[in-house]
Amino acid sequence: MRRVGPVIQELILFSRADLERSIPSMLDGLKPGQRKILYACFKRNLKKDIKVCIGGDKTCLTSH
Repeated sequence: MRRVGPVIQELILFSRADLERSIPSMLDGLKPGQRKILYACFKRNLKKDIKVCIGGDKTCLTSH
């Protein structure tokens, strides 16, 4: 097996993490980001339609 440099190793790790985030799960058909939004809605007991905005480093949920 060939040794790879630290930059190549980081690119491989990033690619695997990116694939995990971008491919939906076979169990429920949701991506991790979508699952987090649903969890927050259930936790807040939200029943109506809401607008979800992602800005900066935080997620905000506002009722509209």
